[in-house]
Parts: sequence; C-alpha cells; structure tokens
Amino acid sequence: MIKTTDIKLKLDFDASNNLFTGSFHPDFYTLRYLDLSYNYINETLGEDVDDECNLEQLYLSDNQLTGNLSSALFKHCYKINNINLRNNQLTGIGNVSSLTLTILELSYNNITSFPKINSTSLIELYLQYNQLSGS
Repeated sequence: MIKTTDIKLKLDFDASNNLFTGSFHPDFYTLRYLDLSYNYINETLGEDVDDECNLEQLYLSDNQLTGNLSSALFKHCYKINNINLRNNQLTGIGNVSSLTLTILELSYNNITSFPKINSTSLIELYLQYNQLSGS
C-alpha cells in the first residue's frame, strides 16, 4: 500500500507570458522546473528558501529583476543546472560555484563582474550585452 506521504511529487510549472507583477514565492520543495519568463516580476526569488529545494531549472528571463540575485536561493537549491535570467536589470548574481550548472544565461543585464561558477560542468555561458570590463 502506498501512502500519499510516501509520494514525492516533482512538478513542472510554466507561467511564462503572463502579467504577474511584484514577487512570487513558490514551494521550491515540489518544483523541479519553474518558468516565469516574460512577466513583470521585480523581486528576486529565494530569499525565504530555508528548506530542501528540488528545483533543477529556473527561467526568469524578460522580467524586471534588479540588483544582485540572492545567494540564499543557491544555498538550498543546489540541484539547479539551468538558469536563464536574460533581459533583466541584474547587476550580479550570488555565488553559484556550488551548483553543477550546464547553462547560465545572463545576457542583456547590467552584470558588472564575472560570476563565480563551477566551470567543470558548464557547457553554455551567455554574458553578452552587460557592463563587464577589465583587462
């Protein structure tokens, strides 16, 4: 007999191309895939994540995110392997070196410094149209 408490659901949630505004606080324990691209979200996710997180793919492109994305999200959501934050106004992202990212899309932001990443797993890194400089 299977009890419902023994079943661990891993859900995919796609709410892209809508009119969501402000912030969004999903249940990261049950989500495996989260796509909130093409909305009007202006507060970053994950600052209140303090439990296990099963998120593997995060898509927040084409929103109104600003500032530096919190490292708290990545501390608990260590299974994330694909992040798309394209076309926001982010100036940086937290330390993602503990993640085994294969794709990190940060183009069309205001990123000012190269992100700390685990380059052994990374296959694709997009940083075009940012504010990177140096020698």
